[in-house]
Amino acid sequence: MIFSLERKKLKRTGFYPVFAGCAFFAALIPAVNTGVRPETFTALSGSPTAILLDANWEIMAMLYLLFAVVGACVMYHAEYSDRALLKMASLPISGISMFLAKCVLLELFCAAAVLAGCLSCLGCSLYWFPERTLPVQELLLQGVFSSALLFPFAALMLLIASCCANMWVPLGVGVLLVFAETLFRSGSFVLRLLPFSLPYHILSELSGAQTGICLGTAAGELLIPGLAMLLLTSPRVRRIAE
Repeated sequence: MIFSLERKKLKRTGFYPVFAGCAFFAALIPAVNTGVRPETFTALSGSPTAILLDANWEIMAMLYLLFAVVGACVMYHAEYSDRALLKMASLPISGISMFLAKCVLLELFCAAAVLAGCLSCLGCSLYWFPERTLPVQELLLQGVFSSALLFPFAALMLLIASCCANMWVPLGVGVLLVFAETLFRSGSFVLRLLPFSLPYHILSELSGAQTGICLGTAAGELLIPGLAMLLLTSPRVRRIAE
């Protein structure tokens, strides 16, 4: 029930155009970049996946993070704009269940955008690297891996958006976090485990141990926003706030 209700709410917002625009532009990046200077990429040796992701994944990952920021802001702006949160309080629906439903929806759309980008890379491989092995499995694994690493940031942005009635506050915080990654890009591997840095990792560039660390960190970071929301929506905390 709650999942269906949240899905219907999105139809009254600009969420779907935001998702379509992000998925389209992110998927367009490898095609345009390779199409403008194909000789630069086809002259390189190695896997088409490694070549394409090394050249395009940084800007693609940034777009996915920005989509998570805007998507989270749009979701909770709709709740605050018409005092929908007060109306929801009269229904047999808990705040944590509403938050989890929004998390599932946002993360599903984030995963769909990432997989669309991987399919674009697959099409570029088929068109510009026809003589090389088609990297279907590599790109599929990269899509699943990147989607998993994007989930903690999406949940964190929903938590921030849920605490702010003014949409511009979480939007500004989210954009700052996205661009803060540039400060840690050349830092240690530990600094690149922050939620806004995780999606930039490329699977083929990581060792088996590093891959496990990234996935374990993402799972741990995903629990933190859920626990924080559970605490914020508890009756005791609400009574203190009132």
